[in-house]
Amino acid sequence: MISPSLQGDLKGGAASALLTVPLSIGFGAFAFGPLGDRFTAAAILAGLYGAIIVPIIAVVLRSNSAVVLAPRSMTSYLISGVIMHLLAVETARALSDPVQVLAIVFLIMLVASVFQSLFGVLRLGNAVKYIPHPVMAGFQNGAALLLLLAQIRPMLGLSRPVEMSQLVDNIYLIQPATLIIGIVSCGLMMKGGMLTKRIPTVIIGLFGGIGLYYLFLAVGLGGDVGPIVGEIGFQLPSLVYAEGIYDALHDPALFKLAPLILAWSASLALMSSLDALLCRKVMEGITRQSGDSNYDLIRLGFGNAVAALFGSIACAVSLTSSQANYNAGGRTRYSVLASSVLILVAAYFLTDLIALLPKVVIAGLLAVTAIRLFDPWTLQMLRQIAKSDPARRRNLTGDLAIIGVVTGFAVFADLVVAVGIGIVIAIGSFLVRMSRG
Repeated sequence: MISPSLQGDLKGGAASALLTVPLSIGFGAFAFGPLGDRFTAAAILAGLYGAIIVPIIAVVLRSNSAVVLAPRSMTSYLISGVIMHLLAVETARALSDPVQVLAIVFLIMLVASVFQSLFGVLRLGNAVKYIPHPVMAGFQNGAALLLLLAQIRPMLGLSRPVEMSQLVDNIYLIQPATLIIGIVSCGLMMKGGMLTKRIPTVIIGLFGGIGLYYLFLAVGLGGDVGPIVGEIGFQLPSLVYAEGIYDALHDPALFKLAPLILAWSASLALMSSLDALLCRKVMEGITRQSGDSNYDLIRLGFGNAVAALFGSIACAVSLTSSQANYNAGGRTRYSVLASSVLILVAAYFLTDLIALLPKVVIAGLLAVTAIRLFDPWTLQMLRQIAKSDPARRRNLTGDLAIIGVVTGFAVFADLVVAVGIGIVIAIGSFLVRMSRG
């Protein structure tokens, strides 16, 4: 007979897996977006591999919490930025072999994972409390904004890329049926709790959007509802990219990229580590399960390093999946293990069903994720600034200025520059506080 504790873990793992599969597909596609449509299958597999491999590594390394490690919006945003700037380098532009391009990307993630574990070894995990909130809020808002903008094309059903400035001129390309499906999916994901409290709102929106999509297909709107994910061709993780990484390390033509690879890797490691630690703190408040932040970084870095060798994007603490796991009864490592196993089973045996997921519904899920990712403290300050006294208004204006600068650099500039600006602001803020003390 199964104990109540194990029953809760199995239920939690099932709820987590149900949410993690579409999120992993979406974040994989977002991370590899700059590489183009020919990398879609590799992007989807990279997201699914991460949700399978990294949590299992964490369990093997004696993690005993209900926190789920999976692809996350901030990490995917960082990887997307790295790829975008990698492709801007002339040497990378000349690379035509997809395996070789991906090998360089996974090499960057592998080096970033080493840095991540090194942060834990050097006991830098506690340093998160010294990072000013406006700096982290700026990166968080930048990630949310880019993730939200990336969903405009699939939500509108645009058949080809259209610049935001040209959207009005190309309004005839919008597919109303696709937009309706996207809006309904988002609405149910945000307000589905008004219908029932027993089912997570994300699941309500997910299945509601899928149902509406196929209802539109049934009434003859097949050409107006946007594409589905399509054939994935799932394969068990292999070390094919490890061989590519080995070859890249021995390619003299890529030596000129070494400084950039180190800079991108360090930036990716720094920001994803801070994001993971902050999310871990949030989950500690929910689960009441405390942990060692430094060992968490070592464990996460090792898991991401192994996953990179198998062709996976880097993972972090997934708040959505973790909360679904805990709310459904997951309390121990077995819930995390159950989630990973169920994702593997779904990806291997239910590939044909996953292929039928409408892209607009996944875009709706990512759009809602982006909206919820916006820093609530920033929005609160914007509401307070007009009602505050002059002294308070100056402080709020200063914090908002920092947030705006970091957000701007995160969205419009180089990722390394954005991280550098954030570090300079953090050091300056620390020195100012010390001088006032």
